Amino acid sequence: MKKLKKIDNAGFSLVELLVAVVILGLIVAPLLHTFVTASGTAARSRKMGDATLASQNIAETIEANDLTDFTAAGNMLFGTAATVDASQAATGTYTITLPGVQAGKSTFKAQVELNAAAAAFTAINTQTIADYSNMDAVFAQSQDAAGDPDQSAIAYFVSASSTYTTRTTTPVISRFIKLTVTETDEKIKAELTYNYICTFDYTEVNTSGGTNTKTAKLAYSVPTYSLLPQGFDISKGQVPNIYFMYNPWYAGAYTDSATGFQYEKSILSGSTGDTDIVASNKNDTIHVMNLDDVAFNLFLVKQKTADVNKTGFSDYSYLADIVLHQSSQASTAVYSNAKESFTTLTGNTTLSGINFKIMYNTWSYQPLTGNVSGKLVSESRKYRIYQVTIKIYNRDIADDDMETATPLCEFTTSKLQ
Repeated sequence: MKKLKKIDNAGFSLVELLVAVVILGLIVAPLLHTFVTASGTAARSRKMGDATLASQNIAETIEANDLTDFTAAGNMLFGTAATVDASQAATGTYTITLPGVQAGKSTFKAQVELNAAAAAFTAINTQTIADYSNMDAVFAQSQDAAGDPDQSAIAYFVSASSTYTTRTTTPVISRFIKLTVTETDEKIKAELTYNYICTFDYTEVNTSGGTNTKTAKLAYSVPTYSLLPQGFDISKGQVPNIYFMYNPWYAGAYTDSATGFQYEKSILSGSTGDTDIVASNKNDTIHVMNLDDVAFNLFLVKQKTADVNKTGFSDYSYLADIVLHQSSQASTAVYSNAKESFTTLTGNTTLSGINFKIMYNTWSYQPLTGNVSGKLVSESRKYRIYQVTIKIYNRDIADDDMETATPLCEFTTSKLQ
């Protein structure tokens, strides 16, 4: 008969178990610490990645939109209502706070600073540049005989004065131009008229057989040009831009090639026959009648003509009065090259015989100052490039704390406006 072996079921002793637990703890603790650290690092990395993504998204949104869009208080360009501090807008500085910017699985608070006064951009942003302006009303005086009112007037006077066979003086032709701007029911209209006077002396035989010297005064006007036939609507606060390009009226001798008669394009003197116009002692007069005190921009362009190089005409003897009729100097801005010379003289490119004047609804001329530019464009200093600094914070940070707190992410770029 087999003898059964005795099986020992005593197991581990308490000492052995404690030793095993200690050994296991020594092995697992570093692994657990590594796991926890790795998990925290991954979370922080994910959050930093989301913060970087948020700053990039903001930068791309700023680049894709106009400055006025994202500096408007409450704008939703970033998916949340923005708070805009524009107290330093005059210096080109804005601070925009975005309370809830989402990226990935995270939500942040962001602060965007726009700074046009950054040292790197100062030279660019201090330069003045031309303002864009619509050409709401345009008139360009033709230089072709068929369309030029000056040449039509001279042709008329040549024909009309030829019937005076006893002329004793050379006919003198003077021109004055009137631009009238009016406003009715928030509609602005502008009309342009060219007026001419030709004077000369002639001999007339009286009833007794003797002769009398008389003065002939012939007048000529072209049909009125309507520059804003439909009227310019100012109900939205817009200001019309009126462009008037004229040919200068140089004083000098003009000889009609067909008849050989000589005429003088000369200085305007005496009464013009128009109660709205006061004659000046200049050979060219342009009156801007703005008795309704309409706000508009006038671009008065002196065009170069063949006369400037003709014998008997001189660009440097050009004399002109540009007279603005309104109750103050504030309404109208005038941009003109009237004082510029088309010929070259050493050290002298500006004409001295051009005067800009204003009449405050009276018959007394005063110098027009403050709103006359010698350039043909309006210019202003515009901020063209901004430094953009984007700071990303935890969403629960107080607005006041963002000034001193270290952001999770900071991104700097530029915005070309």
